[in-house]
Order: sequence, then structure tokens, then C-alpha cells
Amino acid sequence: MEGALPAIAEIPADAVVREEVAAVDRPGTSSMEATWLPLRQMWETELSEEAVPQVRWWTENDRLLWEMKTALPLADRAAFPAEGFVEGLWQQDVAEFFVADRRTGHYQEFNLGPGGAWWSATFCAPRLRVVPQPEWQSFGVLAKVLWTNGEWIGQLSVPLPVGIPPLSPPSHRSGAERLMQELESGQLAVNFTAITAGRAGPRFYSLAHLRTATPDFHRPADWIAL
Repeated sequence: MEGALPAIAEIPADAVVREEVAAVDRPGTSSMEATWLPLRQMWETELSEEAVPQVRWWTENDRLLWEMKTALPLADRAAFPAEGFVEGLWQQDVAEFFVADRRTGHYQEFNLGPGGAWWSATFCAPRLRVVPQPEWQSFGVLAKVLWTNGEWIGQLSVPLPVGIPPLSPPSHRSGAERLMQELESGQLAVNFTAITAGRAGPRFYSLAHLRTATPDFHRPADWIAL
């Protein structure tokens, strides 16, 4: 769905992505505290002259929000699914977020497309989905997409603790309190990724350095520990 998004803070033009990303800021408590981080291009089939995607995340009103901005797709907005829960978004331009429990190997994936559609799934091992899957459509996930003259900005808002793996039994703690508890445990790992269509083929971006010769985002061992 369209709508106004929080003001975007720019990363300096000469910002350099480190060869190894050792850490990522924990989510801020508001969009004003959330730091924009540049992704790196992986598995270069076509080196992009466009600015790399940037991502930030924060908590607000017991929700986990993440936001990514990247260059406009080659295709018009009408070419992308508009709103709703849609599988297969990764076959076109897409923004993705992964969060894993390092103790169990379980992780969750969230996708957001330029048209406003979103998708999510829970995994118990790389590419092995939990069966049955949670009823994601009933959890109150909110997607927001804005197109500007040069980029599209996508935001996904997930109620806590839905946005983190099932690490512990339910308790009286709020979702945000539980997220902070898990962050303090040192057992969460995250990654933010993106796919964009280039004229010579898809371009792949990742915040974490993924140690594989072929495109594969489902590598929780390479994700960034918090």
C-alpha cells in the first residue's frame, strides 16, 4: 500500500562497505535512531553503477520495523503484485530480511516487493520449511511501499514477538521486552538482502558476507550475530 514514510537520512556518497561485516546495530527505538546500512553486491553477474540498497530497522509500539530503499526497477510498478501475501516475490525485484535463532537453527524470512505485496515463512534448517506454517496473514503484518523519481522505499512492520523465531515459551513480557531479552542472550543472527533486475541478469545484494560461489541467501551460519 502507498503512504508517507519517515524521512530518509542519506549515507555519505563515499561510504565504503567493509569486506567483512562483523556487527550490525541493534534495532533503534525509533526511526530517528535507526542507522542506514549499505548492502554489498554479491556474485557479480553485472556490476551496478547505481547506489547499493540501504536498510535500517527499529522497534516501535511493540512492533519490529525494517525499511529498505533501492533503485527503481526496470519494470513499471504494475508488473509487480500489489498488496497481499504472495509467494515467489524473489523472482522479481525484492527486499528480504532473515532472523535466526543460533541455538536451534530455526529462522524466519520476510520478503517485500516493489508493488506492496509481502511474504514470510519459518524454516527449521536451510530451505527446509516448518510444517505446518503459521497463519501469517492473521498476524497483523503491515507493508508500505513508496516510489519516488529514483528509488523505491519499502517498509514492513511486524508485531512482536512474531518477528523473531520461537526461542522461548510465552511469558508476560511484551514483544519488545522479549526481543531485547533475546538480543542480550547473544543468540540471534540477522541478514538483509535484495535482488534487483539488471539488463544482463539479476543483481544480488547482502549485508552479510556470504561465503558461497553461487547465489544463496539461506546461509544462517554467515549471517551477522547480534
